[in-house]
Parts: sequence; structure tokens; C-alpha cells
Amino acid sequence: TVFGGIEAALSLLPGRIVASSASERSAGRRFLFLRGMDLVNNSISVPADVIEAHMRRPGRRRVKVGMCARVSPQKDPMFFAEVVRRIGGDMDFEWIGGGAFPEGLQALEAAGLRVTGVVARDEALRRIADLDLYIQTSAWEGMPLAVLEAMAMGIPSVVRNVVGNRDLIHPVTPENVIHTPEEMVARLRELAADAGLRAVTGKRLQDHVAAEFSPEAQCRAFERIYGLRMPLPRYPRGGVEGSGSQSALPQG
Repeated sequence: TVFGGIEAALSLLPGRIVASSASERSAGRRFLFLRGMDLVNNSISVPADVIEAHMRRPGRRRVKVGMCARVSPQKDPMFFAEVVRRIGGDMDFEWIGGGAFPEGLQALEAAGLRVTGVVARDEALRRIADLDLYIQTSAWEGMPLAVLEAMAMGIPSVVRNVVGNRDLIHPVTPENVIHTPEEMVARLRELAADAGLRAVTGKRLQDHVAAEFSPEAQCRAFERIYGLRMPLPRYPRGGVEGSGSQSALPQG
């Protein structure tokens, strides 16, 4: 309530407010007295060799499912642990990341899955590339970069129906946007049982990222807002090295 009041008051000042997802913009328009609100989707840059590593990963009998996130209330590790418990031993699970949320860590460890702890971004990308399926169990989001990274690699992603998550997945694979652990378990089992379905779903998401969430698309959106006319940077096939959270705008 306090932060909402502050945001509502500040929104009366001149200027523009930029949302990072369509759902976030819709929420802002409902609750804030905005003079103007724009949408600039997050963009992602995944090195080409990481994408190739996912395509070349060794075949295995058991599907590997994972999520890359802080262990925090926002990411809802309890939801993740419930999915693991319901699936049982049919799949392998990994939580890529760490955090200072004892209840969450205890829930994940009790479910019997691997928690890597905090790792460098290169290692996190390598571990994501080794997954067959990606899930996002967050209770709330803006627009999660880890989901964008998984999509850019062509990994089928099943996400909880919250702001940001659904903006990424619903336009191309609405069946991969779920509400409950039971729904996520059912969808994961469908994908795990059908390699062809995984390939088709992953390709659709990968194409969607390339079209809507590239650094070039983000650059054009900022150019429109600021009224700039600058040449778009050129990126090699597969993206550029560096954090997906960095802006594509030239520095200076």
C-alpha cells in the first residue's frame, strides 16, 4: 500500500514510465494516474556456442527439468518442490542458483533435487543449456531474463501464470502457461513423453524471442520513446556475449 501510494503520487509528475511487459503496463494503467506509459520488452543475448551446446547435449533416457533463479519468496521454491514431489522419480530436477531463504532451501532439499548454489553467469547458461525442459514457478515477475535465455536456446518452457511469465509464453504456446502444481506436472509429463512435441515447442519459443525480444527490437523501442535516430548495432548470429539485462543502446 505504501509503495503503491508513492508510485501513484510520482506518476503525476511529467515524463514517461516504461513497463517491461504488457501485463505490467496493463496493471500500471489500472492503478496509477499516468500521463504516459510505454512498453519496452526486456531483451536477451545468448552466445551462439551456448545455443549449440544445447543442441549437442547427449541423449539420455530421463528428461532433465530445471529453473535458474534466486532461492527467494518471489521465485516460490515451495511450488517447485511440490512439482518435484508429484512427479516422483520419473524426471531429474535441478535448481540453478542459491539464496538466503531457509524455508525455500529446506523445501527444495526435502524434495530431493539438486540445488547448485550461486554460480557465475557462464556456468548458469551452461547448466540451462543442459536441460530438456525449463520451468518458472515465480509468484510474481516483471519479465524474467532466465526464461528468455531458455527460450533463446530452444528449450520448451512451462511457466506459472503471472505477469511477465505469461507475456513470454502465452502468445505462441498458451498450453505452457499454468496455474497450479498439478497443471504443471500434467504438462511436463506430456512434453517428457514426446520428443517431437518438445522440438516443435522449443522452436516456436526460440523464433518468438528472435522476433520480439532481441537487442535490436529493444533499441528500436527506446529510439521511439526518446525520439532518437541512431544506427542499430549489428550482432553476430546467436546474439552477443554479456548479460541479457544490458541495454542495446550505444554508450555515451
